[in-house]
Amino acid sequence: MNADDLAAFGYSSLGAVNLWHKTGRHFTFSLDVALLMDLTSRSRTDPPPHDLEEIYRAAGVDMPQNAVELILEARSAPEDIWNILLAATSTDSYKAIYDDSGKALTPQLRRGLGELSQNEIYFRDRNAGKNTADHYQKLKISEAVSHMPDEIYYSFAVEVGGQQQIVSQTIPAGGVR
Repeated sequence: MNADDLAAFGYSSLGAVNLWHKTGRHFTFSLDVALLMDLTSRSRTDPPPHDLEEIYRAAGVDMPQNAVELILEARSAPEDIWNILLAATSTDSYKAIYDDSGKALTPQLRRGLGELSQNEIYFRDRNAGKNTADHYQKLKISEAVSHMPDEIYYSFAVEVGGQQQIVSQTIPAGGVR
């Protein structure tokens, strides 16, 4: 993987940077834990739901004979950057972020650290151990990048025997800074 082949197209308030690879793949990089995830590999190796017939029934639609084939074909379709951005800006996605004690994290950070300005994120100290509001600080995203460790955790999915298997590797950060 070459950093020159990636372009950032968005980031979250907690420092998850959305990256677009020149081959049309979607990655996310979490600045606080130095985790690079290949999201395209996860969607393309995810097996069809085990309760597919029930899902169709709940939708009030007859399940086609080739439903599994249709799902397998659809998962290999190119990523749609606009759908990614739409999902990332959903208020529901921010309401679903909790700290280690089960409390909604974003409202705690807003109360404790204030609203974010452009180019700012709430950055968690990766050495703190706990994911609680008192372990965050407000930083410019460029400052958070300077906190990068020497290694990045890279996570991607492969299909093994029809099942998804998550693979993790540690790679040197190199010239990413």
